[in-house]
Amino acid sequence: IIYLNQPHPLVENRGVLHEFLSEKTTNPLTGRTIYTHQRLRSAMISLSYYAKWLFTFEKVEGMANTNNILEGTFTDLKNKIRVHAGMSEENRQRFVNGFFLAYARLHNNKGEGR
Repeated sequence: IIYLNQPHPLVENRGVLHEFLSEKTTNPLTGRTIYTHQRLRSAMISLSYYAKWLFTFEKVEGMANTNNILEGTFTDLKNKIRVHAGMSEENRQRFVNGFFLAYARLHNNKGEGR
């Protein structure tokens, strides 16, 4: 578990990989210089940037570690909208609002405030 005030290992060890990720290759045809490990470099930069948001479910008490509940809710909504395919855009918007309002009331009454 990574705690909020603790630095992420990816950010700490980035200096170790700096030389490797900084290697450049020159294209013999064009003379253009590019990073040798461009994809790895891009992935490392992304991971370093988003490290504070990775594994948030381990930090927040009661947060689900998958999105299965969310996927199931949207599948249910899409199925209900598909049954009522002839609705106008305005009525569809009201339907979606009502669906989520009813869903929130149902789950908050059960104590599942997710």
